[in-house]
Amino acid sequence: MDCRLTQENIPLFINNRLSREEYYKALIHIAQCRDCREELILAEKIKKGLKKGFSQIEKPVEMVIPIQSNPQYWRKEVDDLVEGLIFQMLAFSKLM
Repeated sequence: MDCRLTQENIPLFINNRLSREEYYKALIHIAQCRDCREELILAEKIKKGLKKGFSQIEKPVEMVIPIQSNPQYWRKEVDDLVEGLIFQMLAFSKLM
């Protein structure tokens, strides 16, 4: 796996959304490539910050019941949102 493909897959990598084969290819590349390791560290920091921020948002009462009734659905929704934001933030960081 090359740097471009690895860096495109980092948000999927940290959210366990790659196939087993893609995951191990990315893992091997990251172990050997300093730039991709740094990109992974940045993505993990972004994810941690976003998750922390989301957990501190006070949820309206009308959202609490749907969240409690189907927590797996809402966890996936938040993970999808975080994944999209990580893609955008990593792309933006490359422009700077």
